[in-house]
Amino acid sequence: MIECEGCQGWYHITCLGISPAKSKQFTAEGATATFHCPRCCEQRGVNFPFEPRVTAPQIKRLPSVHKAEQHVRKVAKLRVRRQEAELLNAYTLEL
Repeated sequence: MIECEGCQGWYHITCLGISPAKSKQFTAEGATATFHCPRCCEQRGVNFPFEPRVTAPQIKRLPSVHKAEQHVRKVAKLRVRRQEAELLNAYTLEL
């Protein structure tokens, strides 16, 4: 997946017609190229340089750090069985 620098949406590279090798130009450490999704390119008046396989790719919105912290606090207040609590804690540690 690749993040748009304009809207911070996440997209599957295959849906956007971007090869894994080409995506590394955007995602490699120290990369100078910036990625903009088709929608942001359109808003900027720039042609999207790839041929999307999906005509209207959906944005994958990830929760902000603030929202994730709120969810973790809510989970901590839930009354759950010990086994469920261990699973929830393991999941939140992965975030």
